Amino acid sequence: MLSLLYRIIRLDDAPRSIALGGSIGLFISMTPTYGFQMMLVLFTNTIFRCNRLAGIVAVHFTNPVTALPLYWLDYRLGVHLLGQSGIGREEFARVLSKISSAPFIDALHQLVTLGWGIFGPIALGGIILGAILGAGSYVPLLYGIKRFKETRALRRARRKLKRRQDRREKTAGPAGGPEEIESSGHPRRLFPDTEANGNGHGFGESPEEGRAPGEGLADGGTGGRRKGASDE
Repeated sequence: MLSLLYRIIRLDDAPRSIALGGSIGLFISMTPTYGFQMMLVLFTNTIFRCNRLAGIVAVHFTNPVTALPLYWLDYRLGVHLLGQSGIGREEFARVLSKISSAPFIDALHQLVTLGWGIFGPIALGGIILGAILGAGSYVPLLYGIKRFKETRALRRARRKLKRRQDRREKTAGPAGGPEEIESSGHPRRLFPDTEANGNGHGFGESPEEGRAPGEGLADGGTGGRRKGASDE
């Protein structure tokens, strides 16, 4: 069952279409139409315009392993609703095995011969249980499909972003380049403080510290004006 559900939610279609197609397939799987279920689900899902592949996957809920217990459950429910006594489980298994192993025409003839005594309760119980299973599975399927698609889209976006980051790292400059200097937050100084400028003064020194003693202080020179301004 989990494998069938996983196959359904991974289909590429609108969530509503997939959920409705799977619900119809589960409904048909409970009815006594084994051998005709694929054709029936294709016809029904085409009418309702929903995902046919989801119905084909879901209809495999009834298979050679699960057919006997599911149809026995249908039969017991139908017998109970009709107020009949019915037959035992071993007799039911023998009749069902005989029908399933017979050719198509012989199996159809045996179903007609059995009539309402066995086929009727199976049909009634299968319709009721199929309706419960189909209607009850629609909302969980819809929610699961939406969640799966959202998770898959998020994973794809993360992988795409990771590839972009890898490409950027490959095309980035060498170590110590402009990118690394800017990202550090501390731009490198172009010249150290000990280097001299064109006038012989080192960066960080005042003009007076760069002159010789007494230079520019005579005759009201620049040094004098600077001193007067400083005194003021």
